[in-house]
Amino acid sequence: MSRRRSPIGFVEALARRLGRRGAPPPESPFRYVFIVGYARSGSTMLQKVLASIDGFLVTSENADALSGLFFAYQSACTAHREQSTPLPDDPHDPAAGSADRFDPDRYARSLAQAFVDELVQPPARARLIGFKEARYFDRLDVFDEFVGFLQRAFVPSLVVFNKRDPAAVAQSGWWRNYPRAPLIAEIERFDRLAAAYAKTRPADTIIVDYDRYARNATALRPLFAKLGVPFDADAIQTILATPSDD
Repeated sequence: MSRRRSPIGFVEALARRLGRRGAPPPESPFRYVFIVGYARSGSTMLQKVLASIDGFLVTSENADALSGLFFAYQSACTAHREQSTPLPDDPHDPAAGSADRFDPDRYARSLAQAFVDELVQPPARARLIGFKEARYFDRLDVFDEFVGFLQRAFVPSLVVFNKRDPAAVAQSGWWRNYPRAPLIAEIERFDRLAAAYAKTRPADTIIVDYDRYARNATALRPLFAKLGVPFDADAIQTILATPSDD
């Protein structure tokens, strides 16, 4: 004679199972994440790792779309700085304007929101959104200003600087048309700029080394700790073992 579970016991057991599976993931202290690196630095692999986290939407490049926002923000800052004297309220006055009244940082956040709404279009359940971008390698002359803009516009955000041995990067076919010595020098310059920037903002930046985490997933544990999410070394190692284009 088979034993029948009481309806109440069955519901309680089902609730426990669903509770374990459907429990909300821990909240991250960040809303945005940016993987900042250079071509063939391993950023695609890192993107896949972060995209595997429940509730995280981390995508690939977007053709450096944020640079346009950065330059617009720079122009706004220039206008605000050069036209800080109160201007006439009469709209017909040739000197009338609004540069003395607007807030450049608020403008930056408005640009960021438009970017998220139109280009990213995250699903409602996405609790952290971001992407990787290698084209910021072309912004070394304004590195601090550009990365600072990202964190001023997208609040709160974590910048993840992804580095790799410059000689290994230079061996990639991606860079075959670039002179090796100047390329390595530029990669080393990028890494120095990233290290200097990260030193000034330890709370919302981190540097990860592809050569370390590709060999051992535990090298990414500090990144997961900063994001406030559990670290599963076996699951991450499985992702890292999957061939990548980067």
